[in-house]
Amino acid sequence: KFFNSNKYYNNVKIKFYLYRLNYLRLSNPFIVNIIFSLICIICDYIQLETLIFDNIDSKYLNNILKHLVYLPKLHSLVFSLVDYVQDPNILFHHIFRLSKLKYCKIIYQTKYDQQPIAIYLTEFTINPIEYLVINNRFSIDSLSDIFLCLPKLRYLSIDCLVGSTDLDIDQDPIALE
Repeated sequence: KFFNSNKYYNNVKIKFYLYRLNYLRLSNPFIVNIIFSLICIICDYIQLETLIFDNIDSKYLNNILKHLVYLPKLHSLVFSLVDYVQDPNILFHHIFRLSKLKYCKIIYQTKYDQQPIAIYLTEFTINPIEYLVINNRFSIDSLSDIFLCLPKLRYLSIDCLVGSTDLDIDQDPIALE
């Protein structure tokens, strides 16, 4: 069997740099699919602190989200999705499980005529997110859960808050400290 030392050297060199990488921006769906298809590949990015997904198709979203927990130093995450997200609950549930995350920006689309689904986050423990940006319509029913789940929140930006269709809803006042 022929041994290609040059190929081996380049492979080792790439592996070495993966361990040192702390910032990664992905905009090619094929690369995203390759990196997040196997757990052994994403585990090579142990120093990764900032991860940006730019113009990614939502069909890759589930695979990406389930692998994010294997990035122990990830503290900044940006999602920019090019198509509709069927269930934003899945997106938020995975993001709020990340124990080191401090900054999160989510750009996604839902159908305009569709009423935003209320996202219930009460099952989560306290999350360290300090900056949260949601560039989409967001249900006002979920706002109190955001504040309860994110006690360290210092900055919140929501593109469009959509009111409740339930006229009898009794919201407690939200107190910020």
